[in-house]
Amino acid sequence: MVTSGPAGSVDGMKRWWPLVALAAAQFVMVLDQSVMNVSISQLVADFHTTVTVIQAVITLYCLVMAMLMLTGGKVGDIIGRRRAFVVGLVIYGCGSALTAVAPTVAVLAIGWSVLEGIGAALVLPALAALRPPNSPGGWCSSARWSWCCSSSSWSGSSRTHRAAGRPPAST
Repeated sequence: MVTSGPAGSVDGMKRWWPLVALAAAQFVMVLDQSVMNVSISQLVADFHTTVTVIQAVITLYCLVMAMLMLTGGKVGDIIGRRRAFVVGLVIYGCGSALTAVAPTVAVLAIGWSVLEGIGAALVLPALAALRPPNSPGGWCSSARWSWCCSSSSWSGSSRTHRAAGRPPAST
């Protein structure tokens, strides 16, 4: 049964799906960074390496993403924001798949640091650009409120998990 009114109508609900997709993509970007930081000790054990090497892989991801962020925004301007978002998600997904099966630290660095960094550099500017057009009409303020709450709660929860995942400092 479809209820009347813009919030309960099928058209009204369709307006929320782009926002849900964008929020989910943002969640994955924030979560992935936190997961790597939380799992440092396990990665060291799995790859028989040092903490410094794993931290270098994490830092490389941040550098690749930051270095290509402006380029990712320009690519979105050239090929279209939605297309840049989708291409970025595909690249990010390929990087995630490669990271999941990485047999060595070098493959981990290529999958996580390089491919996921490139994907995130395309996705994050597109997130910022796609959100306002997908929040039209009278529900704009509630959509922005939802976006801000989801962003801050996911970001805050990831910080909490990261802090909880590390052993306490010895005094």
